[in-house]
Amino acid sequence: FPHLRAVSTRMFHQLAFAAAAAMYLVAAWNSTGYHSADEHFQLIAFAQWKLGELPAAQLAWEYSAGIRSTFQPWVAVVIFKVASFVGIQDPFLRAFLLRSLTALLAVVAIRRFVEVVSVAYSAPSKQAFIVLAYGLWFIPFLSVRFSSEGWSAIFLLLMATSVLSSERTTHWAIHAGLYAGLAMVCRPPTGAIVLSFVAWTAMV
Repeated sequence: FPHLRAVSTRMFHQLAFAAAAAMYLVAAWNSTGYHSADEHFQLIAFAQWKLGELPAAQLAWEYSAGIRSTFQPWVAVVIFKVASFVGIQDPFLRAFLLRSLTALLAVVAIRRFVEVVSVAYSAPSKQAFIVLAYGLWFIPFLSVRFSSEGWSAIFLLLMATSVLSSERTTHWAIHAGLYAGLAMVCRPPTGAIVLSFVAWTAMV
């Protein structure tokens, strides 16, 4: 009964996605502090300066050198302004909002990737792949961090999904290029990964 099996697998993925979204939000709530110093001093601190909460003299040297992307600091500025508008001033809650946004972006990216890649697996293996894609122990931990590495990884996953999809939209290359560009905006060294992926598509 291939049709019933397909429905069952689709439902399993929907349940896994819902469970993963809840799990990632719990991870975001419990992941206090920062995993890497860059996550705070080169992203959130820049946003605090833009909001007038931190003097420029206390910023990392990358500020005066002008070598960091402003994309994620501006995301943080928008989130902090919205939080202030609704009365949230607690810095820990504001950081949680950034982690929550990252978590939701991550699970959506993983879902799209799983939908594209899992077609190569049979039913039992597909369910195992779905569970591991969301729940391999380090993935929830890393996928909630508001870091340049985390966001570039999310956009790289979306780029790969756009290229690998067997049901490409008319503008799949534009989507892949936009995701690749955002990945490099978040973390410029990601350009090496993008070039490697382009080389792989040309050869394979």
